[in-house]
Amino acid sequence: MQHFDSVVGQSPPALAQADALVPHLYEMAKEVPLYAATAARARLSKIQTQALATQRQSGCMSWPSVRALLLLRLFTLVFPPSDHRHPVLAPAAIVVGGLLGQCPLADSADAAAALFLCGIAHTLAVRYDPNPDLSLQG
Repeated sequence: MQHFDSVVGQSPPALAQADALVPHLYEMAKEVPLYAATAARARLSKIQTQALATQRQSGCMSWPSVRALLLLRLFTLVFPPSDHRHPVLAPAAIVVGGLLGQCPLADSADAAAALFLCGIAHTLAVRYDPNPDLSLQG
């Protein structure tokens, strides 16, 4: 997961290389689920901490970086979204919902991040979640 993080953290992100890592990360997560969940939850905590830090400084949350968006997407590919109380995806759904509900849409980059998060929220949703609809209303 650390290598995936460094690959998508490049400018521009090496998406082909990141895509090639996904099947291997999926298999590794099946072999050592506790370690994979612990590492993923640490990344989720970092994403949420960064969003809350910008909220404290500027009064509103900022949209996550491309790296954070791709990590959130990775979690939906590696862990089973059908598990309603999954130790990674349940907190991820809360983080995604919070970002969609509290980040303002100021420009086209924000709209792109919001649409990407809406797709993730749709994957994570076990029942109707109003945050994607509300965030797109601006």
